[in-house]
Amino acid sequence: MQLQTITATELLQEIHKKHVKQRTIALVVMIVGILLTAFFFLVSVGFGIFFAVVTVLIPLALFLYLNSKAKNTEGLPIFKRYGTPDELAALLRDGGNKVIYQANNFLMTETFILNPNDLESLIPLSDLQLVYLFKNSTNGIPTDQGMTVHDIYNHQTRFQFRLGKKGREEITEIMRRMSVAAPWIVFGYSPQNVSAANKNKIQPGDPKPVRQRPEAYFSNGQNYGQ
Repeated sequence: MQLQTITATELLQEIHKKHVKQRTIALVVMIVGILLTAFFFLVSVGFGIFFAVVTVLIPLALFLYLNSKAKNTEGLPIFKRYGTPDELAALLRDGGNKVIYQANNFLMTETFILNPNDLESLIPLSDLQLVYLFKNSTNGIPTDQGMTVHDIYNHQTRFQFRLGKKGREEITEIMRRMSVAAPWIVFGYSPQNVSAANKNKIQPGDPKPVRQRPEAYFSNGQNYGQ
């Protein structure tokens, strides 16, 4: 989808499709869980109860949660934080014309960052608080890496990047450009930084902190650390 021309209707449709897909997956898992539970009840009541909890009740709770989100797209947290669908679509259109950096599953513009495949991941640069690298591994084998981002509501979003040197280089470059475009961001994980992000969080509707970019940001045209 082209962000430069996105409308409020298209935005709502994209988000709705995402939640319908997730709801469908949860429903399939629940059906499989019911079948497994029936089988294990025949083998052992104990196993049956265990599988009922793990493969039926948990997917059922997830299904009901996702179903409520799919039915009330306009009531999702992203609209509580950033305005109406029309206002959010206007923000996407504006940023879509001012791209700073683009990588696999990541887009940084003059006004926000997001995963283009998940419009709910949008975070305005002015709302960023804390950014740090994450790496996961299993039995010593790397499985994924990326950035964890805390916004001013202390909502955490993960952006995944490709494994290896190329992914690390992309993350380093993005953080460098972020430090220029949004100098108020704190970089690096520590318990103190995470605690500060939680302490400084606000609620939707509260006054937001005033952000000011340095004069050098605007010199010689728009300078994004390129």
